Amino acid sequence: MSPQPYDDFYTAYAVIPGYQMTTPEYPGTYYYMIEPVGEEGMVLTVESDYQPKNEVSVTLSERSKGYGYVAKGETSLRYTELAPDNYYVLTWTSHDEDCSIPFTVNVKKGAQGETAYWPFEAKIGENEMQAGQLLYYRFKGSDEGWVNIYPEKGCPEPSVNMARDDEYSKRCVVLPIDGGYRVQNAKDREFTFKFRTVPEGAGFRLSETPLGEGECMEKAIPTDGCVELTGGPGVYWYKYEPEQDLKLTITTDLKQEFGQDGLQGLISGYTLYHNSANDYVVPEKDWVNGDIFPLTFSAVAGDTYYLEVVLVKMENNATISFEGRPADPGELPTNPIVIENAGSPTEYDFPRTEWASNSAVWYSLHLYPGVLDLETNGSIKVELYSPDNLENSGIIAASGYLSFDADTGALRYGFGHGNEYYPAAQIENEGDYLLKLRWCDPVHAIFTGSALGEQSGVSDIAAGGDNVNVVVSGRRIILSGDTDAEVYRIDGVLVDRVRVHGTASVEMQPGAYIVRIGSRAVKVAIR
Repeated sequence: MSPQPYDDFYTAYAVIPGYQMTTPEYPGTYYYMIEPVGEEGMVLTVESDYQPKNEVSVTLSERSKGYGYVAKGETSLRYTELAPDNYYVLTWTSHDEDCSIPFTVNVKKGAQGETAYWPFEAKIGENEMQAGQLLYYRFKGSDEGWVNIYPEKGCPEPSVNMARDDEYSKRCVVLPIDGGYRVQNAKDREFTFKFRTVPEGAGFRLSETPLGEGECMEKAIPTDGCVELTGGPGVYWYKYEPEQDLKLTITTDLKQEFGQDGLQGLISGYTLYHNSANDYVVPEKDWVNGDIFPLTFSAVAGDTYYLEVVLVKMENNATISFEGRPADPGELPTNPIVIENAGSPTEYDFPRTEWASNSAVWYSLHLYPGVLDLETNGSIKVELYSPDNLENSGIIAASGYLSFDADTGALRYGFGHGNEYYPAAQIENEGDYLLKLRWCDPVHAIFTGSALGEQSGVSDIAAGGDNVNVVVSGRRIILSGDTDAEVYRIDGVLVDRVRVHGTASVEMQPGAYIVRIGSRAVKVAIR
């Protein structure tokens, strides 16, 4: 038999509302298209007097969203949230002896309270309800806090949706409280309350209350490093403020679980925020057994780290712990590893690298106005920042990184004139710049360009035979050789003695100095 329109979900057989139709004379799965309605507040029903002999089902789906259904029944269903201009697909499924099932589709305007588009208005205080299979109420919040819903006289548990588009929609979850339910509120946020199978004489009571301690970021509960999780279903906030720069690891024995019985929008776990809601990270999880893996990050003294903890069980007995150690050089932008650039080109082997997306190693490089190029062999992801802006908007230049299967022995990668995708860094002002290194194998780097250390700040005033070298990089005098040195102000006052066996550096204030190494004297200008 050749394919029929009702054999395919997307080319389903068109339904004429009000006329009885019949499924084919043999069991199977069949699709019927319902064309868009022209106005809001319409109710769709599927009716059939057929008595199935085996398993039969009928579902309603939005065609644009695929096979997932919005309503389901055995031989009949009712749907009260038809969206104008949307195509819907009715799917009949039958087995064995069930075939030629008669059914009628009707679409009509719903009465007030029957649909989300024409709901009853809910008010603070007592709300009396009429009996109904499905009733909708609308409420507009007046302030930040909670809307509390207390069902009375047989009123069923409500579900809550937004009455309009809102970023909060995905987290609009009804939480149980003593004697009722609650959902997080906001000024002028519009809620739709939906009640199923409301008996005669039922009602509900509404109240608004402010957010309490631990119920939002602004009222997060301080912790010294150990959070006891003993509350019931809900969202809880904690904050941690380190007194020194630390490398922190967060561990927890809380399991990732999915909310049930009206809490389907919640998944137990936590999110870590840095200073604000705009900078956050979520720990990795084992989706099979629910383990939440340790999260390691660099914490800065004086900053605030917030935990948004979600619990879905009625009873919990778990902890979240912060374990820290002093941060090593390179783990924080406030304490970077210094690259002693002694001119152009500067070759450098990064002593520490990081192969992760949410962690990095920080390096410092003193630069002058001009162009900086960087080339490396191996996998690398590097970003150049000015220290006064470490947000994404402060990136001066960024490289890409090699793919995992790249022939790293044959490729060189970085930012510079030779790479059309990642241009060279244009340095406007002299200063110490930060390199953020991540997704990186051990690599050999070559820095070139006019932004590296100037040589014009050094001039010989006496020659000698000592095997030494003196250069200036920013406010540092860099010495190399195998002897001791003395640094004098230009007026002859001794300001420092330096033991040089290999390489050493001295940081000085702007001015003119004389560096004496053995029989050699070098004039140095610090700008």
